[in-house]
Amino acid sequence: DPQILAAVSSCALIVVGVISSLVLLYAPRVFGLAGVWASLTTLMGLRMAAGILRLLWKSEPWSFLHEEPKTKVC
Repeated sequence: DPQILAAVSSCALIVVGVISSLVLLYAPRVFGLAGVWASLTTLMGLRMAAGILRLLWKSEPWSFLHEEPKTKVC
């Protein structure tokens, strides 16, 4: 169901944001500038993982990526 998938995708992005925000709040106090970079790396890594998982799902919103092309190029 596309509505369930949209809800799961939204929740996944919220979870990614919460985790990275907690790391961003905690890590700089402990590790200084390296903690900021670690936090930003965590944020981008989790967002990348969430995006790749969304692309791999064969249902909406990226279902057209898993279909055969309807027109010939050559």
